[in-house]
Amino acid sequence: MSWVKAVCTAWLLGGALAAGVACSGQTGQTGQSGPVTWVATGDHAAFPLPLTVDKATAITIDAKYIYWITTDGFLYRAPRSGGEVARVPLPAPGTDLGAHNDVYVGWTESSGNAAIADIDPATGATTEVKHQLGALRGLVAGQRGYSFAVSAPDGTLVQTCLDGVCPEPLHIESDFKSLALDFPTRTFYVLTVDGLRTCTVDGGCPAQAATTPSATAFVAALPGTYFLLDSSGQAFGKGGSPELGSAAVPSPAKFVVVDGNGHTTSPVGTWSNGSQIAQCLLTSATRTTQLEVACTDFDVDATGRPIYLPRRELDHPGHPLSID
Repeated sequence: MSWVKAVCTAWLLGGALAAGVACSGQTGQTGQSGPVTWVATGDHAAFPLPLTVDKATAITIDAKYIYWITTDGFLYRAPRSGGEVARVPLPAPGTDLGAHNDVYVGWTESSGNAAIADIDPATGATTEVKHQLGALRGLVAGQRGYSFAVSAPDGTLVQTCLDGVCPEPLHIESDFKSLALDFPTRTFYVLTVDGLRTCTVDGGCPAQAATTPSATAFVAALPGTYFLLDSSGQAFGKGGSPELGSAAVPSPAKFVVVDGNGHTTSPVGTWSNGSQIAQCLLTSATRTTQLEVACTDFDVDATGRPIYLPRRELDHPGHPLSID
């Protein structure tokens, strides 16, 4: 068994954290009066022992907590080391979730326009809700900020906020595919139908994109470089060459790359198509590991260890959430 296959099996299957939280019929936007703060649910996580999560749609992880959002408008969290589960109501049910220094929840309002809530992890209070014309297409959290993309009549608008400063949205005359952040170098990448743009917080995006194959589906970034993933599940290095790992799990819906935090010899790429999860060391000499894990959403920690939300069966009231 290869090293990658061994660690994937341990990380994805070695211990189940299941998350499930009963929500007592309330909705987040109407269920709490007075100052918003984290409120204990009465549930406790003792990972890797099971916990049950109900109505969860997206998940993310930061240095201390696992966060998830639910269809009834709450943001939940549990310490990665185990402990009390708590929640706060959101201004509206979210669809997109990211966390780094702050927690960000995004959704498309009934008007068809995007909203992004910036949430203080310490208190759970929403410090700002940013509104933008156009449906939300993507949201990525990064070090000291975030970036999001919305649909425009003739393409895409992208806005990037760093250290509380949010320049005017950038207009790209091409339809959106993917977005990645490299805030340590004040860079971000926007993948659209016409190719990839390397943009900067200070200088914006070039008018002309670097051409990418039409099958290119996602971009992900680490400081000073980026990676691409195509619709067949083949990963590539910067500039589209070389091929990294082997093709697996076609029609991906999400792609995440981390540096391994000293636990791996190369960056770790993870992606899922909703029915399977793939993971590999991003070098030309490795083979991608594929697991038959149907998940609604996933994230990974700095070592590449995934946490995923298995897809709920129609006749089962809660989602198990898995992590080692």
